[in-house]
Amino acid sequence: MTQADTKEVCPTFQRFAVRTSKTMQDLSIKAEQTKQEVAEQIKEVSKNFDAFKRQ
Repeated sequence: MTQADTKEVCPTFQRFAVRTSKTMQDLSIKAEQTKQEVAEQIKEVSKNFDAFKRQ
């Protein structure tokens, strides 16, 4: 690989790395949101179950 080839590969790899980083960040945010939603749903089910047991 010549120095010219290296210069062509680096920007391509950098774009790949930036896209990958952005994708990982987006997935991390989505995972946190989903985790919070599931926690809320579990809390709601728990309340409903407790109310049902008291009847």
